[in-house]
Amino acid sequence: MLTAPAGFIPEMILKIDDTEEIHSLTSDDAFVKSIQHFQQCINDETTRQNNYKTINKQAELVNQFIEKV
Repeated sequence: MLTAPAGFIPEMILKIDDTEEIHSLTSDDAFVKSIQHFQQCINDETTRQNNYKTINKQAELVNQFIEKV
């Protein structure tokens, strides 16, 4: 799984007309969150089934993209 490195602080650029504002967002430990979500999928059938549906939809969209390229 690809995640941002620990301590990474993402930035958001807000563009309004000709003005740009750069805002720092809070750091997030995406790897730990992914492990926690995986654990939820193991322990909870509803979460697991919802995750399966999401993964299948992503795969379907990737396949549609590949067919058009």
